[in-house]
Amino acid sequence: MATNRQLAQQARQHQKRLQSNTQSFRQIAQQARQTEEHKPIARKPLLLQHVGTISICHRLNRCDTLCIFCGADHWIDEKVQSSTASVPKFLTCCQGGTIAMEKFERPPQPLYSLLIDLSSGIF
Repeated sequence: MATNRQLAQQARQHQKRLQSNTQSFRQIAQQARQTEEHKPIARKPLLLQHVGTISICHRLNRCDTLCIFCGADHWIDEKVQSSTASVPKFLTCCQGGTIAMEKFERPPQPLYSLLIDLSSGIF
């Protein structure tokens, strides 16, 4: 049979493990929140919706903002958060000019019309 001292020691060790696990879970959750905050808006999920409610439409408008380095078409909402709308910077195409690429040809139909068209569509 375990003595009081052994039981107390086991209880302290168990409590330390629980505290360590709690801190680890908090750190993981905090890292996940920070990662989610730094995603471009186009990669963030839409808000959670309840069953029976009207769906929220994700509107990006025209894909007509050019990267100043490679000329790739972007939606303005894809810009780096620290850049401005008048001088947007993008990292999803050429990493802000660090990767040199040849220009792409115009995409084939119907992809081109989906990228450029402003008409509302139901998906």
